[in-house]
Amino acid sequence: MILHTSQIITATGDGRLPFNSVADVAVTAFRVLTGPVPRNADLPLLGPELYSYDDVVALLSAKLRRKIEHTRVPEANLCVGNFRGPDEQVLSPIFCRPPYF
Repeated sequence: MILHTSQIITATGDGRLPFNSVADVAVTAFRVLTGPVPRNADLPLLGPELYSYDDVVALLSAKLRRKIEHTRVPEANLCVGNFRGPDEQVLSPIFCRPPYF
């Protein structure tokens, strides 16, 4: 969605989430694969800081050097499922009930 429309659409309000980075994933994978005891469990993979989507679009806008928008929709408009692009890549959540924005 960001690539095609320069926007992120969420129904999270002002919620903050523990986004993770590639480095977070790499460190966790390294520790699991090289640890002395095999882990037969799901491991939570959470970033060290909580970010709102407003924080995320500010970071992305600065990094990409273009304006990225955060479009908020009511949670009731969000359905289970995703909009997929031509190559089956997930582009955005599906919104079932108007108004979409």
